[in-house]
Amino acid sequence: MRTPFRWLSARYSLGRSSLRAASSASLIAAILIIVGGGIVRVTGSGLGCPDWPTCIDGSLGPTAEMGWHGIIEFGNRLLTGALCAIVGWVIIAARLQRDQAPEVTRWAWM
Repeated sequence: MRTPFRWLSARYSLGRSSLRAASSASLIAAILIIVGGGIVRVTGSGLGCPDWPTCIDGSLGPTAEMGWHGIIEFGNRLLTGALCAIVGWVIIAARLQRDQAPEVTRWAWM
């Protein structure tokens, strides 16, 4: 099977420990985003930052006027960004394994 990134996996390869670390980080980040979403829900901070992707016009982060609700909502947004980056790390680590296992790469994409 020819893949578009064959040159990358031929030049760089990772061991199982890198995939294990990426998967563990993904699990921890997923748990944190669930807990963070619960905190947003329980505190009623869902509209702490009314606009997306900025909190208000001209500011990515919360301002002092938003209080705790803005901080909680913005923290949850940061966790979402971190989770996306970590999932990307899992996909790359699965793709660059020395011993290719297509089922591992499929699970990483899921």
